[in-house]
Formats: sequence, structure tokens, C-alpha cells
Amino acid sequence: MEGAVLELGKAGTSGAGKGVVPVLSDGTVVATLRAANWKESATAVVGDRTWVFGKQGRELTARWEADPGSSVRLPPGRRRGGRAAGCWSWTAGPWR
Repeated sequence: MEGAVLELGKAGTSGAGKGVVPVLSDGTVVATLRAANWKESATAVVGDRTWVFGKQGRELTARWEADPGSSVRLPPGRRRGGRAAGCWSWTAGPWR
């Protein structure tokens, strides 16, 4: 999939259910996204994996749906010197 361009389709199109946004590559659905309106969370289905995204405080977290809710695969920031590392921009350096 090197050099592939991904685009978001309209919710409910390309065989995706109501409220589900298809992610397309050359017109083929390669993933789907569903936002949860009742809290800051979303799910993404990529192949046979469902990712659950959410927030812990101000930090983004992610885990596979099959994992327990307490597990996190995208940790809420690495610790460096007792502080969260924050975000990094190649042009502006670290920022928070």
C-alpha cells in the first residue's frame, strides 16, 4: 500500500452502515470509522481488527476491542523527567 492515498467517504455509503464512515483507497473500503456521540471516543475497523480510541484526561488512548478496557496500546504520553513528553512537531519542536 506504499504511496496509497486514503480518503474518507460519506457516512453510510460504500456498504458502510448508518453513521459509519468508510475509509477508501482507490474506491475500495480499507477501513471504517464510527464516532460515539455520547463521549469522546471512536472505533476504527481495519481488516479484522477493531480499535477503540478514547481519552484519559487530556491524552488520546487506543486499544484493540478484544483487550480489556484497562489496557492501553497507545499510552497517554511517555514520561520524561516526571512530565509527560507531549507532542512533537518536526517544524516547531515539542509543544503541549
